[in-house]
Amino acid sequence: MEYMLVMKKTDSTGKRNVLSREIILQTAREMLKPGEGRSFSMRRLAEKLGVNPMAIYHYFPKKSVLIIELVQAIFENFQSPLSGNFKSDIITVCQRYRNILRSEGNLVFYLTQSEKLSSLAAERLYAAMPLHPELNGDSNQRLRDILIDYTHGFVLGELRRGKKMPGANEKYQRGIELIVAGAEQQN
Repeated sequence: MEYMLVMKKTDSTGKRNVLSREIILQTAREMLKPGEGRSFSMRRLAEKLGVNPMAIYHYFPKKSVLIIELVQAIFENFQSPLSGNFKSDIITVCQRYRNILRSEGNLVFYLTQSEKLSSLAAERLYAAMPLHPELNGDSNQRLRDILIDYTHGFVLGELRRGKKMPGANEKYQRGIELIVAGAEQQN
């Protein structure tokens, strides 16, 4: 049975709002957006929600549990329609992943610092990424891992820069093409 706690903050009618897992996750996700600052804490989340930090711990015993649920929710429906053209499909999947990381902002910092979080996101990506028809299983796995790491690095660079890089889409796509070409040569 899930309990709902009442929040200190009130809505425009003066009624107190109700705290729930969904409200906590939604607010936490908003706090990870670009421009919200890099430091995410349960205390800041509680301030934003207008509750005592212990109220959040009622729903999430640790910050890591909250972040894991966020990653799962963000990547829950990650898929990409495949056309059957490997290079086009791999670029599409990687571009979608990049767009998610850019729109979720500070989430990429957590993905690059936690093997568990990175693995959760990678599972969804592996399911969406096409297999290169000329590479064996280990080579395909290595290619996927390199593309994910490349995407993390590219997005981190974009976020640190703080403004849109001229020609970023073309540079990113060219990087993917070079990585795929390198994997093909290794085979």
